[in-house]
Amino acid sequence: MTLRCGPESDAAETKSDKKLNASTIKQIVSVILWLSLFVSSGYAIYRIIITAPDAVPPDTPRTQADYILMLVSCIGGIIVMGLPSFIGKKLKVIVPDGLTIAYFIFLYAGVFLGEVQNYFHVFAHWDVLLHSFSGGLLAILGFKLICLLNDWDKLDMHLSPFFIALFGFCFAVTIGVIWEIYEFSADSLLGMNMQKYMTETGEKLIGQAALQDTMEDFIVNVVSAFIISVAGYFSVKNKQRTYHENLLTHFDESADDAFLLPPAYNPAEKKAD
Repeated sequence: MTLRCGPESDAAETKSDKKLNASTIKQIVSVILWLSLFVSSGYAIYRIIITAPDAVPPDTPRTQADYILMLVSCIGGIIVMGLPSFIGKKLKVIVPDGLTIAYFIFLYAGVFLGEVQNYFHVFAHWDVLLHSFSGGLLAILGFKLICLLNDWDKLDMHLSPFFIALFGFCFAVTIGVIWEIYEFSADSLLGMNMQKYMTETGEKLIGQAALQDTMEDFIVNVVSAFIISVAGYFSVKNKQRTYHENLLTHFDESADDAFLLPPAYNPAEKKAD
């Protein structure tokens, strides 16, 4: 989404230092996330073994279904940790370190803090906060993908800022819908409580109360994706205008040089010589 120009030597060194720092932070966050999820997976397996299928609080800290959800979430988190690396190696798409760090923080907040530390129940709006963050993050990823296609030499694409913003918005909303389908499938097939249709004691909610978590996720995801897409629209539009203005200025200067006429030929001067 940004147009890069040839930087000065000092600026290049500063940029390199920033990249080095971001890479180091990414590795640190990655190790912390991996260790947290790995240890939590072992804890979840232990609790699944010792917890009776019909046990409910206060007889047990959580139900067996909650520990199954914890285990599935931790294993899934470990697997999808490799997504940025997969995109970079297999699809030849460079994922910025900053975006990868934000992605790891989201996994940590959603899986470790949300499921393992039970923040989804401890803090009433934790789920809403995560979906706000994920909606914006997915919209940024959508912008990144469509801009890479727009700049790809093999495709002759000249997309307008509106279409780029629309793609980013639709990409984020679609992933949000797929996630809710995954939650519904996990609840239906494995007896989990990802959509929070049950209380901590195992009591099933009825009517709108059972749908509230899912609908809040949908609404928050759409709103955050829309905000980021609107901001991205003006950012892309401004950068394209600046690029075209610079290109036009360069063309005018080249045209002046091309049409610069040589001095008029004077036969008298030739005879004098």
